[in-house]
Amino acid sequence: MNLIDADLNEMKKGFIETENSLMCLMCNKSIEKGLIYPVGEHFYEALKFMKLHIKQEHESVFAYLMEQDKEITGLSDQQKAVLHLLFEGKADREIQDTLKIGSASTVRNHRFSLKKKERQAKVYLTLMSLMEEGYKLSAQSKEDARLFEEPFHITEREYREVLKKNWSNGKLRTFNLQEKHRFIVLCEIVKKFQPGKIYTEREVNVLIKEVFDDHTFVRRYLVMYHFLARKTDGSAYWVKEKEGMDADRKKELKQQVKDEKTIAGVYCVTNKENGKMYIASTLNLKRQNGLKFELNGGTLMNKDLQRDWELFGEDAFQFEVLESIETEGKSARQLKEELTEAKENWCVEKQPYGERGYN
Repeated sequence: MNLIDADLNEMKKGFIETENSLMCLMCNKSIEKGLIYPVGEHFYEALKFMKLHIKQEHESVFAYLMEQDKEITGLSDQQKAVLHLLFEGKADREIQDTLKIGSASTVRNHRFSLKKKERQAKVYLTLMSLMEEGYKLSAQSKEDARLFEEPFHITEREYREVLKKNWSNGKLRTFNLQEKHRFIVLCEIVKKFQPGKIYTEREVNVLIKEVFDDHTFVRRYLVMYHFLARKTDGSAYWVKEKEGMDADRKKELKQQVKDEKTIAGVYCVTNKENGKMYIASTLNLKRQNGLKFELNGGTLMNKDLQRDWELFGEDAFQFEVLESIETEGKSARQLKEELTEAKENWCVEKQPYGERGYN
């Protein structure tokens, strides 16, 4: 893997971390965790040594990316020059003098252009994430469907060898595999799920984490490869049955999903590391994963919560339902009023403001 192929958080760090090692994404230098690395008269543990390596060999991730051509960055030489000076904290006047730009308005135009690119990039990243997560399902060709249902010819011996190589003590060593081997691993993981049973997203995550920590990544591929099916809002998952499934059983499963009641309410997200809280309301409590999706995608409007989510990680946060509100027989306006009142009452009680919260 190289820097350009990594996800956003990995790109910003400049390295990826596995259970046993760290690897620089700019030169693929790999170091083992748990060892001490000498540099001159100083000694560094693996993480600090990797950061030192990036600084000494590549200056910074920013500098490395700035050296890439326009096909990679999408930036002209002039835009790169302006961005580099902004990175250094230069004021508009200093940028104007350094680059010999005619007027301050030209510098402001460059700023506007770069900001516009940032917004476009955010929209594009969001669209791609939505596509991958399946929130926007487009019509898929029969050939694509056939590919995912039976994509590889796999012998029994090959199946055993792939599992032996990548499985240890009931845990998956890595999911960074070639596509065929990844498919074999998914075949094994889906055995943990009971056909005909409806799972919440939380239950799916728990089962996946028994074998691999990055449950979000694996869950996405289980759906992508049609091992699991789900409701479009992510509130229910089940093992996708093979063609030829009994018609009555199909009808029963569909009705089971349909009969799940929608419950509105107020919930609280608590940062277990610092105790800060975020209180919100929703028309469907089962759609709390929508908030998680925004947080994992870096698009939540609440910047303080977004920052701490990225700093502490998803496992540091606890989601708790504070109050449930029945939706049956109520108008949208009535529900909205009840939710607003309930949220305000909980905010008065919990006081999730300032140092105590994110509201």
